[in-house]
Amino acid sequence: MADLSARVRVVAAALLVLLALVAPAYGVLALGDVSAAEFQSSTTGSTATASTTTNGSDPVVANATLVVRAPDSVRPHLEQSLSESFAEHGFDVTVASEIPDDGSPVLVVAVDSWNARWNPATPSATIEWRAAFDANGHEEHVAAALANDPIRFDSRNGSDVVAAGDYRLDDRGTGLVSRPAYDRHLVAAVSEETARRMLDAIPREAA
Repeated sequence: MADLSARVRVVAAALLVLLALVAPAYGVLALGDVSAAEFQSSTTGSTATASTTTNGSDPVVANATLVVRAPDSVRPHLEQSLSESFAEHGFDVTVASEIPDDGSPVLVVAVDSWNARWNPATPSATIEWRAAFDANGHEEHVAAALANDPIRFDSRNGSDVVAAGDYRLDDRGTGLVSRPAYDRHLVAAVSEETARRMLDAIPREAA
């Protein structure tokens, strides 16, 4: 019995030493911005457009107001990253908390599910989100587009274009990555996919 108690004490001491060595490293990975991982990401979904033409021409736009509807833990980072991604494609967006009532182009990005499963070696995530654009800032068109409802145009309002997308990102990482670095990777992936797919559907002014 004495030998057994001694062995238990030795094992317990060894575990305490291991924990003391591992805990700081895990803390760095939980809080620091460190990445040496490779990621496999795939995005599914589609983008559709609807429009009405007046005098034979569609509206063209050069910028838009961006409204992001997402969890508070994600929204500020996503707003900044989306702005940067659209800018890289030559399209300026101005972040706002609500759709402005001035008839200017508006883009709304709504996150339905942000499921990031982080660990230092094999993180994974599933993110589902929607995006809707209206060239004339009609809030009712944006709401209908986000809900996959029919768009009802009023010819008295002139030409208009509505674009809407429904997307899903599946991501898996292999290697060493911290939680902040993985979160940053996911935000960047969602932003780039949103910008690329939506701008393919938005009639823009020539550079």
